[in-house]
Amino acid sequence: MDVSLLAPLPDASVAPLDGDSLEAMPIEWLEHEIVSFASHVAAAMCAWLLLVAEFDRRRAYESWECLS
Repeated sequence: MDVSLLAPLPDASVAPLDGDSLEAMPIEWLEHEIVSFASHVAAAMCAWLLLVAEFDRRRAYESWECLS
């Protein structure tokens, strides 16, 4: 793929995301944002699962008088 053909991506932090602004965004920007957010969601889920696993390993649920 010739990266010189790609338009610069707009900075999402500058403008709020709403229906009107999203309609005006190029497909390449939408693709970039979808992948970017998906990677953040996956990383957050991984971190959350590690925390839950450690909570379970320490049997911390017992402080709530739960059996498991």
